[in-house]
Amino acid sequence: MNKKYLIAAITAIIATVAVSSSTIFAESDSNSLVDKIAKKFGLKKEEVQQVFDEHKKEMYVQRQQKFQEYLDQQVKQGKITEEQKQKILQKQQELRQEIEQLKNLDPDRKREQVKQLKQDYQNWLKENNIPLNLKPEKPGFKHFHRMPF
Repeated sequence: MNKKYLIAAITAIIATVAVSSSTIFAESDSNSLVDKIAKKFGLKKEEVQQVFDEHKKEMYVQRQQKFQEYLDQQVKQGKITEEQKQKILQKQQELRQEIEQLKNLDPDRKREQVKQLKQDYQNWLKENNIPLNLKPEKPGFKHFHRMPF
């Protein structure tokens, strides 16, 4: 029983590294990693995948909370309005849905689509008069304001 918990913990740590890479390519990367971990430690692939999926959800919630706090601070400092904050949050959800639709494309096509999404997002920021020069104050904080997914 302790072996399973230890392996689950190791898997979670490895998953952290895998999930921190690009969201778009994480699924195919983590699947091969899931296979390798399951094979290496004699675990069921489904159980390892479940650990990856749970960790991915936890990391998403944490990123969302940090992003919300970041936007709240930007509003408090007068860098953006509450209305702009709400627009950003709404746009973030739209972009996540668009990204979800890209996951079955081949890697080259994904790259092209993501490049276009980034450009469209930058244009959307300009159209909505949202400053492009917002910068997080904490080192290592992902620049969600540029590409919030």
